[in-house]
Amino acid sequence: MILRALTVLMTLFINYATATTLDDIKPHSPTQSPWNEQWFYYINDPAVGYIKVSLQTYIMGDAPSLQEKGYIHVVFTPRVGATRVYDYFFDDVQLSDGDPEEPYSFSYSIPGVVEANQNRIELTLPDLYFTSERLGAHDHYWGWPNPGATPFGLIGELPFIENRWFVFSLGTLTRYSYSDQYVSHEGQAIAYIDKLWTRNQGKGFAYIMATSDKVRLMFSGGEDGGIPIELWAGKYKSPTENVTFYPSIEGLSVHKTLDACSGEITVEFSKLTHKLVLHAKADRQDFYDSEMPSIIVFKADRPVMKTMNAKLTIDLYHFNKLVEKTHLPQGILEFGGDWYCGRK
Repeated sequence: MILRALTVLMTLFINYATATTLDDIKPHSPTQSPWNEQWFYYINDPAVGYIKVSLQTYIMGDAPSLQEKGYIHVVFTPRVGATRVYDYFFDDVQLSDGDPEEPYSFSYSIPGVVEANQNRIELTLPDLYFTSERLGAHDHYWGWPNPGATPFGLIGELPFIENRWFVFSLGTLTRYSYSDQYVSHEGQAIAYIDKLWTRNQGKGFAYIMATSDKVRLMFSGGEDGGIPIELWAGKYKSPTENVTFYPSIEGLSVHKTLDACSGEITVEFSKLTHKLVLHAKADRQDFYDSEMPSIIVFKADRPVMKTMNAKLTIDLYHFNKLVEKTHLPQGILEFGGDWYCGRK
């Protein structure tokens, strides 16, 4: 009964969380180390594949000061062919709140290398060149009153929660250009943007996300080190459906089966009006291990295994009637912390 009451409480107050807002796209000032802040962009051209850009700042636990350093992570996963991963570390990074005339703005700059904000990215790196620029409106996760609330709502705002995260845009129409030594692509794409800042690695978690010309979805679940229960939340949008699943406790209104070593997960969400069954799977060799920040900054014993080549199937029911069945040939799937396959 206590767990059910907690679920009801989270549902009632989900949109009234105050700790994360769209203004949190701006950089935060670290007060202690270790520290990590991340801006994630996932750009999908369905005819080409996914490009991921992660802009990060970090402070090592033994750093002599709270001076942040920069890290750039770029991944290209084509529809056909091998994934390419690029990592770059920089001693200096310049951060600001961005244009004072524009709400929800920020600036991340490494002169001559990276210029980025909420609307545009330009990367001039040794192995690649990339630009993207917003063409359409950002599609925020929530509507009124707080479109920048974390998907986990009130529970994600509690002071003992160690990881702060929210979805800035589920999908923004974008024009992009990408070139490396192998290929060159340009055109229109959908950009998904989220934001994380933390002083610790999550205890165990999974992350599933995909965008296409018509569908946008994000589901995430796991255990934060500050709370001893497993929570899930997510959203599914299509031309005819828009369903949000509020924070759900594993074993009550959400059930999962997970085999990270097989690259597979099935999650079933239930609410009064809808049920959604999400299945994601990728070949084990399609995953790569990301050690930043998990191992490098937070000294965790496991990295995060990530792929942008998962096949997703979504069955959506309305009052137990199947109303939509969606298959996406390419999407994002990640397992971290205790849910990682094996030890590093």
